[in-house]
Amino acid sequence: MNQVPVLEWAVAGFVFLGAVSMITQAIASIKTFRLIKQLKAELDPLLPKTRETLDQAILTLADSRQRIHQISERTLEVLDQSKVQLARLEEVVIDAAGRARSQLARTELIVEDAVTRVQEAVSAIQGVILRPIREVNGLAAAVKASLSQLLRGNPRHIDRVAQDEEMFI
Repeated sequence: MNQVPVLEWAVAGFVFLGAVSMITQAIASIKTFRLIKQLKAELDPLLPKTRETLDQAILTLADSRQRIHQISERTLEVLDQSKVQLARLEEVVIDAAGRARSQLARTELIVEDAVTRVQEAVSAIQGVILRPIREVNGLAAAVKASLSQLLRGNPRHIDRVAQDEEMFI
């Protein structure tokens, strides 16, 4: 039977804890109600201003939609015109590049022709100038050899001449 009074005391303790928690909850609810009431009193004067601001925002948004639509249409027109102009510009660049290539080829042919003519002129000049110089050098060598032979005065010995000729044979 000892267990029954303990059980009664335990039940009584839990009931007491339940009552305390309910009272605490009621106090918290009352404080929350007062805070909400105070917050409502502070926010009530702001509601007309908020509604007015919201109405203005809606009007501004509608006006912005129209302007954005107009801007996007104009942007598309500009893009279309840009595409056309870009295509024309591309044609001009391709044409200019082709003309530049043909002019470059012509210039290359002219330069090659000029270089060939200069080389021919240099060869002709060398032939005209160097041939007489070579002839004069040959003539001078012949005169020098003749003079040295005459001034030496010793006729070559036949033995020596024969040896020289045998070396070449």
